[in-house]
Amino acid sequence: MDFSVIQMLIKAGHLVIPFLWQNALFAGVIFLMIWSATTLFKLKSPRWHYALWCLVLIRLALPPDFSHPFSGRNLLAKLHIYEQFSQFLDYVKLNNHPGWSEFDNVDGISIEDQRIYAHRNSSASTSKKFQFNLLYAGLFSAWFLCVIIFLTIYVKKLIRFHRIIKKADLVKDQSILNIAKEWCAQLSIRRSVQIVQSDDYLSPVTVGLLKPIIYLPSITVEMKNDDNLESILAHELCHIQRGDNLWIKIQSLLQIIYFFNPFVWYVNSKISLSRECICDSMVLSKNKISARNYGNGIMSVLKLNLFGAEEIDVVPGFGSQRKKLIYRIKNLKGEKIMGKYQTWLISFILFLLGIFLLPMAGNVLNNSDTQLTQLIAAEIRVASNDAISVQKEDIHFALPIKIGKVTARFGNMKDPYKQKIFHHNGIDIAAPKGTEIAAAADGRVEIATYDKGPGKHILLQHNNSYQTFYSHCDSLLVQKDQHVTSGEIIAYVGETGRATGPHLHFEIRKNEVPQDPQKFIDFKNLKRIKY
Repeated sequence: MDFSVIQMLIKAGHLVIPFLWQNALFAGVIFLMIWSATTLFKLKSPRWHYALWCLVLIRLALPPDFSHPFSGRNLLAKLHIYEQFSQFLDYVKLNNHPGWSEFDNVDGISIEDQRIYAHRNSSASTSKKFQFNLLYAGLFSAWFLCVIIFLTIYVKKLIRFHRIIKKADLVKDQSILNIAKEWCAQLSIRRSVQIVQSDDYLSPVTVGLLKPIIYLPSITVEMKNDDNLESILAHELCHIQRGDNLWIKIQSLLQIIYFFNPFVWYVNSKISLSRECICDSMVLSKNKISARNYGNGIMSVLKLNLFGAEEIDVVPGFGSQRKKLIYRIKNLKGEKIMGKYQTWLISFILFLLGIFLLPMAGNVLNNSDTQLTQLIAAEIRVASNDAISVQKEDIHFALPIKIGKVTARFGNMKDPYKQKIFHHNGIDIAAPKGTEIAAAADGRVEIATYDKGPGKHILLQHNNSYQTFYSHCDSLLVQKDQHVTSGEIIAYVGETGRATGPHLHFEIRKNEVPQDPQKFIDFKNLKRIKY
């Protein structure tokens, strides 16, 4: 295969697979909540079932990073146990990417041993990354192929229905047309609705959104049973009034995209059944057809389908699956018809639930997620240079400060101001104000300035790859473009910018990617102070 094609598949895999996986995970959380609620509270209303299960599909259509400050995720994030769990997840996410840190805890491992290990395993790291990328390309290829297969099957079924309806004869029986006209008035349907019939399919169905067509099996027309015909036509017109043709297509598309998720198949089945039950209750709410006569209409369709093929629901219909029809008949008994105010109440509660539950990406993860994205981008950018010997690029870093106490290490931590979890790009060393800060290696001053966040800070460029960063200084002793030598005093410890006390925030960056300073410098040599 052409290497450019492989690269394209790898890029597509890195974009699509995480999106699908994260959305499927979020939808799974919503699914468990809805399933627990419907089971625990024994909700029987089809409107409630329809509304609640739709939340799962809506979650699948939203971007994974959708969030706001008052979402359930962010309110939950304030709990201590959630904070610990979130830190663990972020740790796994940030430290299990191929090619990242080989050592996450340097205690007991010398810096020299780490360098030797990195040198010996540079080729192995490159191999891991290549295998990882091939996995993404393979997963994307398999997913894309399956989507094409399912989409082809779906389109063929739609084409089949449309061909059947195109060949069908127009219903000219005036009594049937009058029934349809009366129900259009009852349901405030102003669109022109055609009614056709044929022997090619044994279930009533509806197609079309702007120009809807109701298909009737010829046998239902020939039976001349007005009660059955009225039940069928009223039900189909309820589908038209609700615009179910459009929603079923959206529902089917999501099922095709997330074909690998069993929750989606289950939810779609529940929504389809609830949709039919809602149309049943809409018909009965008009008090034009008794529950008995309407049930007989359902039974007549059931009899027609006893020897007919059961199709996947690709268009709204009176029903073609026997289990669903039996459930609907049982559901008619004792069904309470909801008024308009109750429907609006359900819609309002659904809106509030959606606002609370659907934003599954917490603000507490935004910083670490951004860091993760930056790290991935940087890793891809420098992947072609991974085969270069580590020792060849390596430089020796000295302690930037002689006395102090490490108060924050490289990795995830809580922001002392915002109380949110973020990825700490360096190491913090508490020390008395005015303590000397030295250059960790020979280099050139890239930045020496003040900013609101880091306060007075310095960025040194050491070679083509490495940089060191010193912030929250009290005063700076160097200027931009000045050359410095290792151990040269460049600033003094302070607490400028967003700082909770006098300390040095120190970073080591390689190709603009923050590295764990403890992999390069043994901070155990700091002269400890009581601070």
